Amino acid sequence: MAIVITGDAPAHRKLGGYLRVVVSVPAADAAAGSVRPLAPCSLSACGAVPLTPLPDDAHSHARATPRGPAKWRATGGGGSSVLRQLRALAGHRCVEVEGTVLRVAVREGAAEARAVLLLDVYLPLAAWSGWQFPRSRASAAAAVFKHLSCNWDARKALVAFDWSSRDSTHCDDQYIWSCTDCHVLGCEVHQISAIPNNEKSFDLHEIFKVLPSVRAEKAMQIITRIIPDVVSDEPLEPGIWDIPDDVLNKVLIRLKPRDLIRVAASCHHLRALASSIMPCMKLKLFAHQEAAVEWMLRREQNSEPLAHPLCKNFCTEDGFPFFINVTSGEIFTGVAPTINDFGGGMFCDEPGLGKTVTALSLILKTQGTLAEPPKGVDIKWCMHKQDKKVWIL
Repeated sequence: MAIVITGDAPAHRKLGGYLRVVVSVPAADAAAGSVRPLAPCSLSACGAVPLTPLPDDAHSHARATPRGPAKWRATGGGGSSVLRQLRALAGHRCVEVEGTVLRVAVREGAAEARAVLLLDVYLPLAAWSGWQFPRSRASAAAAVFKHLSCNWDARKALVAFDWSSRDSTHCDDQYIWSCTDCHVLGCEVHQISAIPNNEKSFDLHEIFKVLPSVRAEKAMQIITRIIPDVVSDEPLEPGIWDIPDDVLNKVLIRLKPRDLIRVAASCHHLRALASSIMPCMKLKLFAHQEAAVEWMLRREQNSEPLAHPLCKNFCTEDGFPFFINVTSGEIFTGVAPTINDFGGGMFCDEPGLGKTVTALSLILKTQGTLAEPPKGVDIKWCMHKQDKKVWIL
């Protein structure tokens, strides 16, 4: 099922990641020193000493995890323990695992002992040629790789640590008896969800301090004033660069939406001035409303490919990148997977912050302009009205 460490990795596999998992060991064997730190082990035994997964209900804190058949399907048939899921993957030869004992702890006054294992997970070399996990094991693979790490400097520090000395304390020691349901030390997924709601801070005032706004962006921008090209030493003729910004603002306010867009496209300075102007509106928007209008305009007009939110980035020990979908278990190599961003979004300001005025400002800002057609869709232009241009799906 698992392979004992034998030196250099064979050519048919690559070290894709590692994790630290807590297992149960017989207290008598632990007290007798049969399980020693830095000893090689498999997923089921360290020499003649059996290593068993912790029971799923071994912790006092409750989790909102699915039970019964739903839990079985969600975890790939291995329960919530990552060790059981690794056993299932190794048993079907989907991965190879090498283990090393890091720490052995015995609870005083109880016939119970636990060990911390460093498990190295190897992917077959065929994964870089299109190989995928079997469909029956894809969910288990997704759950396992969700917990893997490829921080190789941190792994070197774990191996170099003096685990045999009882005087050497490690930050993982405090979690041996209170690990999460997955039994993986340093599990970010379960640690984040374990934070009680009453300990999560939420301060609306602090959020507004860091909220990006048009005014804040203007202060950070490079100077956008119009600078004329100087061809000779002759004095410059009067031009738009001589007009103060307050006068330009008064002119821009009187423009219709379509004219305002055309003027804003002429130069950076006019674009910066026009960003805070809402056509046909006498009200002056607050900074957070201006930022909201700018954000909604970007969401409607500039849709770009995004990194796939369900894919986790990995890098093998020898520098080969790969990506795994932590929901489906699909493996990607080479180019990072992306998704096509959608147009639009959700505008969710708090009550009383002027969402109605902000939404109306967006309508006025785009009044008379043509919406961007969806990418990759066959568009037919309707030209029966000479003064209007309309596209039809």
